[in-house]
Amino acid sequence: MISPLTCFFNQLHSSRPAALEVYVDWQSTLGLDDVKDMLITQLDRSRESGLPTQILVTGQKGSGKSTELHRVRERLQKQSVFVSFQEGSFVESLGSDITASDILYFAAEQLVTDLTAARIVSAGAAWTGFWNSLKEPLSKLGVDLKGPGGVGIGLSLKNETTRRSELRKLFDAHRSRFVDTVNNEILKPALAELREANFTGITLIVDGLGDIPLRSIDDELLAANTNHEQIFIEQGDELKGLGCDVVYTFPIELAYNGLRLGNQAGGEAQELGVIPIRDRAREEDAAGGDALRTMLLRRASHCGVDLYKLFDEADIARLIDASGGHIRTLFELVQATINRAGSSPSLPLPPERATAAITRRADTLQRSLLGVHRQVLEHVAATQQPPADTLRPRFTELLFSQHVLAYYDDRGTWYEPHPLTDPARLA
Repeated sequence: MISPLTCFFNQLHSSRPAALEVYVDWQSTLGLDDVKDMLITQLDRSRESGLPTQILVTGQKGSGKSTELHRVRERLQKQSVFVSFQEGSFVESLGSDITASDILYFAAEQLVTDLTAARIVSAGAAWTGFWNSLKEPLSKLGVDLKGPGGVGIGLSLKNETTRRSELRKLFDAHRSRFVDTVNNEILKPALAELREANFTGITLIVDGLGDIPLRSIDDELLAANTNHEQIFIEQGDELKGLGCDVVYTFPIELAYNGLRLGNQAGGEAQELGVIPIRDRAREEDAAGGDALRTMLLRRASHCGVDLYKLFDEADIARLIDASGGHIRTLFELVQATINRAGSSPSLPLPPERATAAITRRADTLQRSLLGVHRQVLEHVAATQQPPADTLRPRFTELLFSQHVLAYYDDRGTWYEPHPLTDPARLA
């Protein structure tokens, strides 16, 4: 049995979506546009119209997208929607080499797997025939494709690293047939059966795509400058093929291709901001700080830990301030402070433990900055807006790496350098 402190430490792994019992609905508390409400409304209208939709949602890594999408899943399930959730773990395996077609294969196979596991559908002749038709060409490549239960293409792309290019050529030649087979052999009978059981529709949520590593493309024949633009804009039509509602996450810097991205997606992309602990005037926003404090309190209480016996209240305030309102940064700073206290710490933890955690994290964040990055940070600090023209690509790099944080209010978006990029702020 783990100790209460270890339990609390584990609750702070921000890569895991928050469980409902420790969840804090900070968007509602702060009176901001709620990404969950926006997504649910769009999906409701799609089901009412009978026309499947594709919705794109973004936010900086570690800002809570996965947690919000899990709340969306729970709300849809209460509306009797069958929800398939692709965590996007394949992104780490494929890295910046990933394509839009890869995403489509993984998403579709997750959907088929979930429907099959729920015994909503079983493999029909066309589905089985599709897999059988691939066996011979795959055997020539030395690949044994699993099927027809729903996994095969994605798994092969992930595992067969040396043959990935050849596999893509083969699979992409069959992509249209694959999509048609999923839609007609799987989704249509599944929808019919689900409606008999009083379900109202099917929604597929594909998370983790905001973590696709950024890679520049230097090719005069391509309009895309990065792999992100290539996947979500140039190849974006490939993501629209499935005959059900689909929610895709996407990398934050593509929000600055807003018009092109919106046109590609067929509607407004949704954005989740960082929790504001200061307003535009850089005055303290007590509600934002309270929301972050409540996140810690609920996780600690869930594990039987008294947060204010573990930490001095002033140290909690310092850690929140150093995080800039970025959830993952705060959680990792708290973990780092606990780590520095040893296995049997005296309570409350000494202030120098929090100081050391903040200093080390600041050093790690600052050491990756180039001179041109510091120029961008100075501009953002002075204007709270992105730079123009030649510095814009550097700004989007810093947004992707969380050196710059994006905040939203009823006037739109403003930006601040992450507090840990400014040594003077920590003095």
